[in-house]
Amino acid sequence: MFRNYLLITWRNLIRNRSYSAINLLGLALGLACVMLIGLWIQSELSMNRFHEKGDRLFRLWENQTYSNGFVLSTLSTPGPMAARLQADFPEIERAVRVNWGTDKLFTLGDQSFNEEGYYADPGFFDIFTFPLLHGRAGEVLKEPGKIAVSESLARKYFGTDAVVGKALRINNEQDYTIDAVFRDPPATSTLDFDFLLPMSEYERDNPGFAEQWNNNSVQTCLLLSEGADAAQLEAKIESFLRDNSDQGNTSLFLQPYPDTYLYTDYRDGKYQGGGRITYVRMFAAIGLFILLIACINFMNLSTARSATRAREVGIRRVSGAGRGLLVRQFLGESLLMSAIAGIIAIGVVQGVLPAFNRLFALELSFNLLRPEVWLGIGTAVVVAGLLAGSYPAFFLSRFQPVDVFKGVIHTGKGAFWFRKGMVTAQFAISTFLIISTLVIYRQMEHVRNKNLGYQKENLLYFRADGAVPDRYELLKVPSWSSCRQWKPYPPLSVWYTAGAATLPAFPTGQDPDKSILFQVIPIGFDFLETIGASLVDRRDLSRPTGRFRQLPHQRNGVP
Repeated sequence: MFRNYLLITWRNLIRNRSYSAINLLGLALGLACVMLIGLWIQSELSMNRFHEKGDRLFRLWENQTYSNGFVLSTLSTPGPMAARLQADFPEIERAVRVNWGTDKLFTLGDQSFNEEGYYADPGFFDIFTFPLLHGRAGEVLKEPGKIAVSESLARKYFGTDAVVGKALRINNEQDYTIDAVFRDPPATSTLDFDFLLPMSEYERDNPGFAEQWNNNSVQTCLLLSEGADAAQLEAKIESFLRDNSDQGNTSLFLQPYPDTYLYTDYRDGKYQGGGRITYVRMFAAIGLFILLIACINFMNLSTARSATRAREVGIRRVSGAGRGLLVRQFLGESLLMSAIAGIIAIGVVQGVLPAFNRLFALELSFNLLRPEVWLGIGTAVVVAGLLAGSYPAFFLSRFQPVDVFKGVIHTGKGAFWFRKGMVTAQFAISTFLIISTLVIYRQMEHVRNKNLGYQKENLLYFRADGAVPDRYELLKVPSWSSCRQWKPYPPLSVWYTAGAATLPAFPTGQDPDKSILFQVIPIGFDFLETIGASLVDRRDLSRPTGRFRQLPHQRNGVP
């Protein structure tokens, strides 16, 4: 009987080529969109979830409460805290500090490249799953002058990953001996780095960092002991920073490390429900909408052909076929159509995925050898087949033989309004998605063209590495006003990339216990003139005095 169903379905497809092509193409494009969205969602949900000890791995957050009631949630923590936490709480198996990233100039012979990496404590490879190809995890990052490099960095400079014991010169200042080579971090890691340097060197370059409790400049990751209760530990360490420093406005809390990519919306001292997970939910809803539109289109086309299949239904009913048998037949046809559409969709995804990755700067892969990929495809195909074929199956199977042979088919008002409702829903969803796309496009155009308070045209930004910040006067181009094709150049300024800071300010003449939080960036002289910004009040930085200019009131970051 199953063979008979397949044969009938195939004959119907061949006999009605135009209808079949339209139906299959619509369903295939819908499934292709769902597959692409599913690949992106799967990539997002897998971020930071490859660590073998991920269920015991946590990241430490710090809440800072200011006098105006503002609560800043930050991942920046003091240098001495990790060691104290590990010593004072047996629930913590390992505490590791990692800085916010650094870039260094690597040199080997005539090869020189800027590479990005981190300073980290020994034990980094004990808590994170970045497999070592060469070296021992327990010995890495213990000694100054040693470095761990990625497989790709080793091959880039030496042509092989067997480079333990070899040296690389960094910043043209010091030679570092390679004592470990690790496998390149996967695309699902938020830690993307090509080298690791010992935290002891960070302490050497930042005197007092290891003892200063008020210097929040590194992130702290904790590996809990087997069986340790994270909630109980969080309650214990909540006041740890207040008890060990003069930061009376602080409290600590933990976040599972696998959640650090999706759940980052911490405001007013607690998680607000947003972050990257919001985009995952939004695109999951869009994928369902697209699949629903494709299924409704399939239903409408199937029911539109009801008159051509009515005689087939009548003959089968007269031959003894019950309604349940007919329902199974039409659902089987729908599932077969969905499977064929799924095969077409796989081909479409394979073809457009490289362009999709380039357009959105992604690294998605469509590996058909992975069981979870087939599970996702199979689920989408079955859901689409059952959803798209359910109404046509029950609608066609209800025809009565007598009415069919008389040429009278009663669909009923309910069926009429149901089909009208499906068409209305299809257009409503399509209109909603089109309007949403236009709104997002207009918002992006608004952001792109909004006056940001400075002159963007002919403004060049580049990294000021090495001695450039001290010698940037040499980069100034003389004014070529005598040449018609050139305009006079404004003074050149350097915006130092040492990083920004968030500091409390205490307005003169107000309550000394009340502070306002300011974001401060270090800049060079002539910075405002270079970017074409204008002062609302007072004057710019002065070379003789070096005083700070008065900042005008800002709204949304724009003067």
